[in-house]
Amino acid sequence: MSLMPAGRGQCPESFCVMDGPLHLSPPFLATPRAEMLEEVLREQFGTRPQLAAISRMKRQPSGAYTSTEDLKEVLERRQVANAKERERIKNLNRGFSKLKAIVPLLPKDRKPNKVDILKTATEYIRLLREILEDTKDFEVKGLQANC
Repeated sequence: MSLMPAGRGQCPESFCVMDGPLHLSPPFLATPRAEMLEEVLREQFGTRPQLAAISRMKRQPSGAYTSTEDLKEVLERRQVANAKERERIKNLNRGFSKLKAIVPLLPKDRKPNKVDILKTATEYIRLLREILEDTKDFEVKGLQANC
C-alpha cells in the first residue's frame, strides 16, 4: 500500500490511499457537537433570527428576535413574488425568441445565447441604418438631377 500527499484537486484528507483501505485518524481538530456549538454561537453573537430571509423581524429588549408577521402570510407573499418573477423571466425569454426570429445574421453553427442575440441585433440595426442613410443620399441626388 502506498500513500501520496494530497495536492490541489485531489483527496480532501491529508493523504490518499492508493492501493487499499487505510485507517488513519485525520489530523483534524475536535469539533464540538452541534448542540454545544449552537450554544457557543448564541453566547458569542446573541440569538439570531430564524426567518430573517422571508419575514420582517423585530428585536426585543432581551436581544431575541420575533417575527412581526404571520408565517402563513409571509409564505403566501413570497409565493406571489416568486410567481411574478417566473412570469417576468418567461416574458423576457419570449422577447428574446421573437428577436432571434427577426434577426437574420445569427450564427447557424451553434445555438445563440442572449448576448449573441443582442449583439447581432445591434449589428443588424446598424446595417439597416447605413442602408437607410445611403438610400436617402441616393434619393436626394436623384431629385437634384431631375430639377
